[in-house]
Amino acid sequence: MLRTLCNGVLSGPAYIRILSKNKTLKSAQCLSDAAEKKNMGVIFFSYDDIDFERMEVNGYSLLGGLWEKKTLSMPSVIYDQAHSCPAKIRRKLMEIPTLRFVNEKIGFWKWETHQALDRFSEIRDFLPETSFFEESDQIYSLLKKYGKAVLKPVHGLKAMGLIILVNDNGKIRFQYRGKGKDRMNYKFGRVEELHDLRTQFPVMGTEKYIVQQGLELAKYEDRVFDVRALMQKDGSNMWHASLCAKVGPSNSEITALGNWENIERVESFLISKCGSKFNNLSARLKQLAVLTAETVEKAFAPVGEIALDIAVDKNADCWLLEVNSMPSKAMFYDLFNDEELSDVLSRPMEYACYLAKESLMQKCRVCYLESDLQQTLFLTPKQSKEFNLDHEKAYVRLTVGSASLLLRKEISKNNSLGENKLTLSRDLKTTVFIPEDTELQVRVIEPGHLELGPLIGVFISPKKAAALVGGKTDRVYYQFTNKTKSVAGICCFFSIGDIDWENKLIRALLWDGSTWISRIVPLPKVIYDRCFGERSYGFELRNKLDSDYRVINSLPKLGKWETIQALKNTPGVKKYLPDTIVYSSKSDIADFLEKYQSIYLKPDMLYKGKGIYRLKRGPGASYIVEFRDDDTNEIIHLPTLDDLDEMLGKYLEIGWGYIVQETIELSYYKVYPFDFRLLYQKDWQGSWQPTYIVARIAAPGSVVTSPRSGGAVADFNTVLDELNNQECINSTDMYQEIITAGRKIVESIEDKFGDFVELGLDMAIDKSGKLWLIEVNGKPLKVSIKKLNNAEAFERCHNSPIEYAIYLSGFIAKDTRKPEEQLI
Repeated sequence: MLRTLCNGVLSGPAYIRILSKNKTLKSAQCLSDAAEKKNMGVIFFSYDDIDFERMEVNGYSLLGGLWEKKTLSMPSVIYDQAHSCPAKIRRKLMEIPTLRFVNEKIGFWKWETHQALDRFSEIRDFLPETSFFEESDQIYSLLKKYGKAVLKPVHGLKAMGLIILVNDNGKIRFQYRGKGKDRMNYKFGRVEELHDLRTQFPVMGTEKYIVQQGLELAKYEDRVFDVRALMQKDGSNMWHASLCAKVGPSNSEITALGNWENIERVESFLISKCGSKFNNLSARLKQLAVLTAETVEKAFAPVGEIALDIAVDKNADCWLLEVNSMPSKAMFYDLFNDEELSDVLSRPMEYACYLAKESLMQKCRVCYLESDLQQTLFLTPKQSKEFNLDHEKAYVRLTVGSASLLLRKEISKNNSLGENKLTLSRDLKTTVFIPEDTELQVRVIEPGHLELGPLIGVFISPKKAAALVGGKTDRVYYQFTNKTKSVAGICCFFSIGDIDWENKLIRALLWDGSTWISRIVPLPKVIYDRCFGERSYGFELRNKLDSDYRVINSLPKLGKWETIQALKNTPGVKKYLPDTIVYSSKSDIADFLEKYQSIYLKPDMLYKGKGIYRLKRGPGASYIVEFRDDDTNEIIHLPTLDDLDEMLGKYLEIGWGYIVQETIELSYYKVYPFDFRLLYQKDWQGSWQPTYIVARIAAPGSVVTSPRSGGAVADFNTVLDELNNQECINSTDMYQEIITAGRKIVESIEDKFGDFVELGLDMAIDKSGKLWLIEVNGKPLKVSIKKLNNAEAFERCHNSPIEYAIYLSGFIAKDTRKPEEQLI
C-alpha cells in the first residue's frame, strides 16, 4: 500500500546553517519547489545530522515560505551535494538496502573511468589515447606521435597537478598547474633525454598519474576553449544536456574550473566566433554528451547528474576528457536566464521523485460497493491523505484510459474498505469498465486527480481477432498479458472494427488464463500496433486518434525507399547503404546492369521476401531472372526487358512500386549465403537496446534468406566465429561495429519518422568483410528468434515493447529481466 514519500538533500554543515537562519538559497528553493510539484516532501540535512541507530535525520524543510526544523525517518531517495561528506558516512548510507540515490556512484577517477568507457566501441573513438603512467617511455612515445602529452593526477580535481609537455622542435616545453594559478615553467632539453620524469619534475611527488594524448584544441582569438556538458535526468528519467563553452586565458593550454576567462552559450559562441566549420558542432556535442551519460550508467551504476568535459580540436572533432560527479552549477548562474537556471537546479529533485515513486509501486484492487450513493469514490482517512485528497473539495477526478470521471469523494471509517482496495459505488462498474478485483497501479496526476492503470492496448487485424474468438491460441499474446499483469496492469487486444469512436470505448479481448473474454473497456492511451496485412487499418487508427494517444510504432509500415532517403544523410551510416534507385522504367534496369553484374528488384512496401527478383545478363541480349515462388526456386529467361512490368505484375501495385538495388555478394556459412537480423528495442526506461542478432541462411539456390521463404537460422556468434576462423573478419571488431551502426540507424530513423518501440535491421557481411544494411523493418516479426528456439531471447523480445508501452503510459514498468539478459 502507499506510504508518504520524502526525499532528502545531503548537504554540508555550512549550507544547513544558512537555512537555519531562514535564508533561502536559490538551489534549495528550486529543489523544494520541484518536490512540491510532485506532491512529495524534502528535507535538507547535514552528514552530522544522521541518526543511523534510529534511521532518522534532523534537518530543515520549507513550509509556508519558512524553514522549519524537523526530525524525519530516513528519506526514500537522497540527492547528495555534500562535497565534504566523510567517506565513512557516505559508505554507511549506501549500505542501507532500502535507500536510493540520485547518483549511485560518487567519484569518477580518471584511469578507472577511461578503462570502463574504453570497453564500449560507440564511445571509444572519442577517447584520447590514455595509459596509466609508469615510465617516461610512455611520454616519449606520445610526444613523438602527437607532439604533445598530458599528465593528470588520477585523483586530481579542477586540473590541480596537471602537467602539459610539448615537443617544441625536438625540445620539451613544460607547463604545470599548481594551486592558485598557472605556473609556467619552461625547461628545454632534447626529447630523447626524457628519462626519469619524477626526478626531472619534482612537482609530481608520489601522486599516481595517467598519461594522455595531447590535443590541439580549437581556439578563439588565440585562447583555447572546451565545453562543459551538465547532464541531468528529469522526472521522466530522460537526459537533458546543458552546455557552455569555457574559454581559457591567454598563453594557457587548459580551461579548468577557476581558470577560464569567460563562459559562453555553446550555440551562439560556435556560430559567431569560431567559423563556419563549427556551425553544426552543437548537435554533435549534445549527441556525444547523451551517449556518454548512457554509457557511464552501463559501465558503472545509475546516475542522475554528471558533468562532462569535452574538448574540441582545431578540426572540429570532439574528445571526451573527463566525467565529473557532484558537478558545480556556478557557471550557469550568469549564463542562463531565471527559467533556464531554475530547470537546472530543479532536475535532480525531479529525478529523485521519479526514483521514489518507482521504488514504491502503488497498487490497489478495484472493488464495487452497494450503496445509496452513486458516482462515488469511497476512501479511508489514511487513503485520503496518501492519495493527496484530504482537501476541502468534495469531488475527485478518476481517469482510466480514455474514461475520465468526476466522482463524489466519501471518506469513511468502514473497516471493510481496506487500505489495499480502491472502492467505487456499484453503478460505476458500467462506466469505469474495470472488472472487479482487478489489481492496478494508482498514481496521483495532481491534487484531486487519480489515474488507474496501466491499460495497454494491442492493435491487431480483424482476421486475428476473429481467430482468437474462435479459440485459436497465441503464446505471444499470453506473454503480453502476463507481462502487463506482473506490474499490476491490463493488456487488451482489439481491431479497427472494435472501436467506438464516439464514446472512446473498445470491445476488447482479454485473456483470463484459460480463455479469451470479450469486454468493453476504455480506449487505451498507449497502443502497441501489431496489425499485419492491411495497412489502411493502421493509418485509420492513427488519423482518428488525437494527441492524447500514443501508437507505437509511429508509422504502420516503413518503406524501403523512404528509409534509404532518411539514412543516406546520416553521418557514419551512408557507407552501409547499397546503391539504390526507384524503379520507373526498363532503362533503370539496363543502366544498373551496366554498373553491376547482378541486381535486385524489391517491392517497396512488402515483407517476408515476397515479390523479390534477382536479375543478371544472360546469353546474348537476354536476361536471367531468379525468384522464390512458395516453396520452390524459379528461374526464367527474358529475351528483352519489355516484359518486365508484366512479370512484376500484382507486386507493382500492392507493393507500392519497386526499388532497384545492387547485389551484395554475401559471405557464406558452410556452403550457403547468409545475412542477419538485428533487433533493436526500447527498454522499460525508454532507451534503445539491442535485443538479439540471428543469422539467416538462404535455402539452397534461393535469392532470399527469410525463414518465411525457406531460409534457416543459426546462432550469430557461431557464424561470426566461423568467419573469424576463415580469417575473413575480426569477429570482435565486427560485432562492435554492428552494434554501433545499428544504434546510429535506429536513432536516425526515429529522428526522421517519430517514436518507435522496435526496429528490425536486416544486415549483411560481404565476401570482403564489409558490413551492409539491407533494409529496416518498422514492424518486425520475430520468426527468426522463434526458429532459433532460444526461449529466453524469445520472451525478452516480446516483453520489451510492453514494458516500453507501460513506461509511456506514466506507470511503473519495472524491469524484471535478469542483469545478464540485458546484454546480447
